[in-house]
Amino acid sequence: MILWAVTVGCVIMAYLFSTIYEGWSKDEYSLSNGIRFGVLIGLFFGAGIGLVMYGTEFRMTHAAHIIDALFWVVTYSIAGIMASAVYKR
Repeated sequence: MILWAVTVGCVIMAYLFSTIYEGWSKDEYSLSNGIRFGVLIGLFFGAGIGLVMYGTEFRMTHAAHIIDALFWVVTYSIAGIMASAVYKR
């Protein structure tokens, strides 16, 4: 693993996630809004990009891609909850 790349990537993703969430929520920072946003972003990354990766690379099995997509949906749902809590204050 290349830790500096992971760190920079996480910082960029966190900034962009919160910036997009702030614009998308239109000053309604509720828990359900945060979860919905997180699920949509998770589906974008986990299912959308995951299926593209599945179609172009054969490094993971079919089941691993499904688990990876579910992981991203849950992860971004939690991020949406955290963003709604931070912006709500």
